[in-house]
Amino acid sequence: MTSTPQPPASVTPARDRWRSLRTVAICGVLGLGLFVLTAGITLELLPDPPRPEQDLALGALLVLDLAVGTMALVVLAAVGRRTRVWAAVLIAITTSVSALAVPALVVVLVRAAASRAYRLLALVGAMVVVAAVVSDWIWSTALRLPPQPWWQVAGLAVILLCVPVLIGVARGRRDAEVTALAEAAAAAQREHAALVRQREAEEREHEARLARTREAERTRIAREMHDSLAHHLSLVAVHAGVLEYRADLGPEATREAAATVGSAARSANAELREILGVLRSGQDAAAPQSDLGRLGELITDGVTLLPAEEFMVGDVPAGTSRHAYRIVQEALTNARKHAPGQPVMVRLSGAPSAGVSIEIRNQVAAGESPGVAGLGSGLGLAGMAERARLAGGWCRAGTEGQEFVVTAWLPW
Repeated sequence: MTSTPQPPASVTPARDRWRSLRTVAICGVLGLGLFVLTAGITLELLPDPPRPEQDLALGALLVLDLAVGTMALVVLAAVGRRTRVWAAVLIAITTSVSALAVPALVVVLVRAAASRAYRLLALVGAMVVVAAVVSDWIWSTALRLPPQPWWQVAGLAVILLCVPVLIGVARGRRDAEVTALAEAAAAAQREHAALVRQREAEEREHEARLARTREAERTRIAREMHDSLAHHLSLVAVHAGVLEYRADLGPEATREAAATVGSAARSANAELREILGVLRSGQDAAAPQSDLGRLGELITDGVTLLPAEEFMVGDVPAGTSRHAYRIVQEALTNARKHAPGQPVMVRLSGAPSAGVSIEIRNQVAAGESPGVAGLGSGLGLAGMAERARLAGGWCRAGTEGQEFVVTAWLPW
C-alpha cells in the first residue's frame, strides 16, 4: 500500500527523473488551464458588478489556489514516479481549495490504480469526495453564493474519480502483460541457452566416443599386425642363419633361401609401414589373424557374396586382406543390428594395380527412416573409416533410396 513497484532496471535514474519532471510540467500546464477556467466560471456566477467583499474573497481564493496548487506540484515532483501515502493524502487535501492541484491528483489516482494499491485508492477517493464538498462550501461561503446540494457535489466527484481509476486499471493490466511477456521471453532465452549447452555437451561426448573408438581400432589393428610382423621377421632370421652356417648349400638352395629372406623382409617392411602411426597398447596380445581367407565364416543366411571372377582373395596382401575382412565384418554386424532379417549383398573386386573395392548393401528395415537407417551411434562406421584411413584407403556409408550402402577402397 505504501508504494508502487520500482521502475525496471532498463530505466536509468536520469531518464526516470526526466520523465517525472515532464509529468509535473504537464500537470502544471493543465492545472493552470483548469485554474483559469475555474476563475472564469466564478466570475460569471458573481453579480455584475460584484460587491467589494466578493472581489476581495475571490482574489484571496485565487492566490490560495495558486499557492496550494504549487505545493501539490512540488510534492509530486519530490516523490517522482513512486506513490507515497503521505504525498497522496496531502495532494488530495489540497484539491479542496486548489484547481491547480487537480491534475496532480489525477496522476496519483492513475498510479495507485495501476499498482493495485486498492486501500490507498479507497482512502484517497474518500478524501477527494470530502474535499469536493468542503471546496464547494468554502467557495460559496466566501463569495456569498448559494451552495450546491452536498449529495450532488459528492456524486459528481465520484463520477469524475472513475475516469482516472479506470485509466489506471487499464494501464496496470498492460504493464502486467508487458512484464509477463518479458519474463516469458527471458525464460525462453534461458531455456534455449540451456538446450544449446546440453547439445554442445552431447556433441563433445559424441566426439569423445568417436575418438575412443578410433583409438580402440588403432590398438586392435596394432595387435593384429603383431603376429604377422613377428612371423616375417622370424623367417628372415631363420633363413639368414641357414645362409650363414650352411656353407655346403648348392647354388639352387642358396638362391631359394635368399629369395625367402628377401620376400620375408619385404613383407615385414610392408607390415612395419602399416603399423607406423598406429597407437600401440603396450600389451602383446595374440589375436587371431582373420583375413579374406576366412570370409566364408561371415556368409550366413540372407547374405550374398559376389566376388569378381578375376578376384582371388588369396592374392591380396596380408595387411590389406585383414583390413578388408574387418570392414566386411563390421558392415555385416551393422546390417544385422539395424536391419535384422533384411537381405545383404557383399561385392568384392580388385587387382594389384587398382586396389581392393568393397561394397555392402542391405535393405532398410520396415518403418525406419532411410535418412537415419543404420547410423546408430556412428561408432562402428567411425571404426571402419579409421581402419581404412590408416591403411591408406577410404570408407564411406550412407543411404541410396531404400538401401544402406557401405563402400570402401584399400590399396593393393
